[in-house]
Amino acid sequence: MQKLPRFFSLFLFLVSMPVLAESAPRKELIDALKTNNARYFQNVSFDRLQAANQSDAKGNLLLDRVKYKFTPALIGGFRNKDTNVRKAIYRALRFPYYSKKYSRSPKDVLSIKEKWQQYLYAIIDAIHSYQEPDPDALQEFKSLESTYAFSLKEALQNKNYKALAAFSEKNFRTQNQNGKIHLVQSMGKVVIVPLIKAMGEKYCPKETKQLILQELAFAQVGGPEKLIQDIKAADGSTKSGAENRLRKAERLFLLADKEKDESIKKMIVSLATLYYPYK
Repeated sequence: MQKLPRFFSLFLFLVSMPVLAESAPRKELIDALKTNNARYFQNVSFDRLQAANQSDAKGNLLLDRVKYKFTPALIGGFRNKDTNVRKAIYRALRFPYYSKKYSRSPKDVLSIKEKWQQYLYAIIDAIHSYQEPDPDALQEFKSLESTYAFSLKEALQNKNYKALAAFSEKNFRTQNQNGKIHLVQSMGKVVIVPLIKAMGEKYCPKETKQLILQELAFAQVGGPEKLIQDIKAADGSTKSGAENRLRKAERLFLLADKEKDESIKKMIVSLATLYYPYK
């Protein structure tokens, strides 16, 4: 094969340099997403991220089109020191392209399948374990928080203990008092486990825990013994209500062991005793 003249080879190298310089940041970003590399998003500079986050032919930014499975990588951006990077991450985690395409909020999509809930829980954890320090990024952060905000009824129906843990005392109380019988108690025993798990989350406010403990006594519907009774199965066997209450009591005792606030610990133990069937 005939060699190219030296000057022509040099010319090709020089004209290709800008293309290589533009493609390297994009390749880094795509590789970080594919490998769920949270460290990349924690450390990347905004200039580098901006060079990578270019629009496609239809005007969609790369980060706007990321899939839900890349959530663990994106969450690394919460710890980035650059405000503009964090703003870009907050926007990306709202999954704007797919939200528009399917006309559904990402919180609704991620609630559908159990295997997707890990991404939903990770986002809720990140939001409520972090306080955005820069007023310039606060609006994007609040938009993200709003995107993943559940009503009390939604959170209970989906058994989403992470969302339940994030409720303020005021919002929990207001939404719970929706009729003659409080919402929690009207939904019955299916909400017990998610509410117990919610109290174990580090960001669950003390005042919200107090309300949850009051509701889990189910005073308006006759208490745990009346609520959780023996059930006849289709095969003729009996599912013991006493054993079910015992399991709930054990969960509560375990929760009490981990609780650091003494007043809440006493309330949990008192509730566990109420569930305990062998007195």
